[in-house]
Amino acid sequence: MTEIRFITDDEIPAFHRAIPFGFGSDLTEEDDADDRFREVFPLETCIGAFDDDRVVATFGSFDFDLTVPGGTLPMAGTTIVTVQPTHRRQGLLTKMMGMHLEQAIERDQPLAGLWASETAIYGRFGYGQAANAVDLTVPTDRVALPEGPSTDTVRLIDAEEALTSCRRSTTPSDAESPACCPGAPRGGSIVAFVMLSTCGRGQVLAALLSPVGAIVQSVTSPTARRRNGKGCFRTAPSR
Repeated sequence: MTEIRFITDDEIPAFHRAIPFGFGSDLTEEDDADDRFREVFPLETCIGAFDDDRVVATFGSFDFDLTVPGGTLPMAGTTIVTVQPTHRRQGLLTKMMGMHLEQAIERDQPLAGLWASETAIYGRFGYGQAANAVDLTVPTDRVALPEGPSTDTVRLIDAEEALTSCRRSTTPSDAESPACCPGAPRGGSIVAFVMLSTCGRGQVLAALLSPVGAIVQSVTSPTARRRNGKGCFRTAPSR
């Protein structure tokens, strides 16, 4: 039987590790990850669903002050809402949401809000769209852009040169695969090829439009081929 309750401090490691699993993302293996979780998340708002000693669903809340006409109001910032695939359709989200909203009332928070990853989930709990757009100001001394590939030159190339470069970087059997041919990606169409050159070695990038989104994919990177199998292209929904 699944037990739903507020977690204790010694359960933070298991709770913390269940969150990325529920979102389908990678687990952070940094040594201080649990300590940083303790610093950021109010323990008293963290709700877990436990199947024996395993955390199978998570829920949490931040304390916010929301600007409204005439002043501000306290708001419960709904967050880290996950249910693992093994425990779907069992009412866990509904029960956790009930605990979350009851706690918000007890803490004199008349509002609850979130930036929803899946907006269709929350309407039945009383949430609705609050804004069509948002402006964010980020302190530049606290963020950094990820380092991109170091290149000597960048130039646009045609499909013929891209195909030649692709075949040079694959095994003969891979090069003949339709999935590896820049002219024939599955489910999409190429709109541009770009050649990145570093220390005399070239890497081809392809901008691919597909029925489910738009991506930029390497067609000559061994890492990309290893990740996607023999195919150099992989369609993915844009986010």
